[in-house]
Amino acid sequence: MSIKRSLSKFNILSAYFAPLQNTYDGVMDLEKAIMLFDEIADIPNMPHGYLDTGCYERSVIITDLLAEAGYTPKRVWLERDNVPEMLEFESPDNRKIKWSFHVAPLLEVKAENGQMRNMVLDPSMFNGPVSLGEWVSNIKGEKRVQILPYQDIAEFILHSWYWDKEVRIARRQARKLMRKQKKLIGRNHRTVLRSSLKDEFMRVSGRALEGYGQTWRTWQSYTEAKQSVSFRCK
Repeated sequence: MSIKRSLSKFNILSAYFAPLQNTYDGVMDLEKAIMLFDEIADIPNMPHGYLDTGCYERSVIITDLLAEAGYTPKRVWLERDNVPEMLEFESPDNRKIKWSFHVAPLLEVKAENGQMRNMVLDPSMFNGPVSLGEWVSNIKGEKRVQILPYQDIAEFILHSWYWDKEVRIARRQARKLMRKQKKLIGRNHRTVLRSSLKDEFMRVSGRALEGYGQTWRTWQSYTEAKQSVSFRCK
């Protein structure tokens, strides 16, 4: 393959995942984190809804986009703690999904009390940023947690490591997973859990509790909306 053709292919992959609009402006509070999460959750070409696999690719692409937007992301890794049993996540629509590990982007966010807290951005599971404890507690099994700089890799992932190469591979793989996701869930929104942090912020701020976005819905909003003829999934 010529260099020109290779660069052209890379530009196509770059355009497939456009830069984030919510760039870092020196403020990283919960409101900003929610806005940033909502943008990431609705990236149209990101296979957030394909839960069987893909967390690694999503974490690579999202943290790379966050870094380009001026943030200092990390990644949180959850792995089995020397046991043969797989980790298990029960989705809101009662699917039990087995994982050997799970990984997601993480940012430090200024909480309401002024302290900096680790918050996980995992749109495959939630509708907003969550505390590390809430994220871990929703994945069952004997597990251990590791937080690393976004370009570092957990030692149980065994392969050669060059960040720019990983980003290109992850973007190609994400496109494949997106095609599988469309076959799996069709044109419907994916269903996620509610973030207790986002719900509390919405309640305290007096804003309406959002139960759905462009590409996702919470289970509560879905069950309520089924009773309304005006509700349609995109």
